[in-house]
Amino acid sequence: EIRLSLVGSEMCIRDSFLISFDMGKKCPLDVSNGDNISNLICIKGANSSGKTNILKSLAFLGFFCTNSYSLKPEELIAVDSYFFNNNPTYLYCLFEINKSQYKYEVELNKNSIISESLTKRKKREVYLFKREKNELKYAIKDISNDLKNRKSIRNNASIISILHQAENKSLSDAYNFFNSICSNVKYHGLQQDFLDESYISNMLFNDKKMLNFVTKCIQEFEPTLKKIRFTEQEIDGVTIASPIFDFSIEDKIKSLSYHHQSSGIKSLYKQLPLYRLVIKLGGVLILDEFDINLHPHILPFLTNLFSDNKINTKKAQLLFTSHNNEIMDRMTKYRTYLVDKYNNESYAYRLDEITGSILRNDRQISKPYNQAKLGGVPNQHWSLDKIW
Repeated sequence: EIRLSLVGSEMCIRDSFLISFDMGKKCPLDVSNGDNISNLICIKGANSSGKTNILKSLAFLGFFCTNSYSLKPEELIAVDSYFFNNNPTYLYCLFEINKSQYKYEVELNKNSIISESLTKRKKREVYLFKREKNELKYAIKDISNDLKNRKSIRNNASIISILHQAENKSLSDAYNFFNSICSNVKYHGLQQDFLDESYISNMLFNDKKMLNFVTKCIQEFEPTLKKIRFTEQEIDGVTIASPIFDFSIEDKIKSLSYHHQSSGIKSLYKQLPLYRLVIKLGGVLILDEFDINLHPHILPFLTNLFSDNKINTKKAQLLFTSHNNEIMDRMTKYRTYLVDKYNNESYAYRLDEITGSILRNDRQISKPYNQAKLGGVPNQHWSLDKIW
């Protein structure tokens, strides 16, 4: 389970937002599949509404709790307050591991951590550690003994990252959770080429099960594809694998390189290994504009990888944004958030929070959304004669 709240962070969020995977007691069984926690959350909204900034906050926690110790002591923390005001950023994240619920909280600015804590609840909630600035206020024995008389607590490094660097396993569950977060969003937003084709090709070349998965998935939408094979080339002592796509054309095999593939096949080739890895690990996949270069009919296939309990046995979760409107009909109001803006301030709300009868379980969401009845759409009262 993930719940995430943000106060005073990023360029467009002044107050706060809450993203919860908890579908609530009113969610129909055909949506929940009997689970209280969803494996999927879709975020919709107009351009520049703040969708990417919401994703960035969870992606930031993934980096901060696992790799912040790698920052240089004088290096700034990659957070921005609302239009660079002087207020700190506050984040908290609830997650569950082996029926124990954890709550991670951090308050910080670009220069330093103001406070940080981690609690664990099974029968009752207990602190695992609590810090204020660079002073450890409380910690369980294994953590306290390791950090005692050490100068490793730094302005810009999480305690979780520090302990992992020191090979202390006391917080390994929390570290592994944050380390399982995979995202195409970084500090500067969407990274469209965050997956390098050569890296993916070498992965598939060395992992036949992964290659078989990718091939079968692409064949669902391109049945003439018969095989993906590789040529090998050694450069400076390193073996480079280059994919060749074999197609059956008029009972003959015709071959094309990766660079001759359509944008859709290229996207699937690079993204599908990520889906399989996260699902096998039980991690969290964050994808901004996950539908880039993909036909709308392909999107349900990708979301089904997470909603199918026979495939997603470890309850991996997908948090994504999309400009495709029909995806909301499939996600339903219990798994769809809208992000809107008022006076240049972003706010988010889940569709099941909307009162009244405009959204019913037996009605499409896309229709009232396209009619601008739900919010989260661009200004539609433009006038071309004023700009030309």
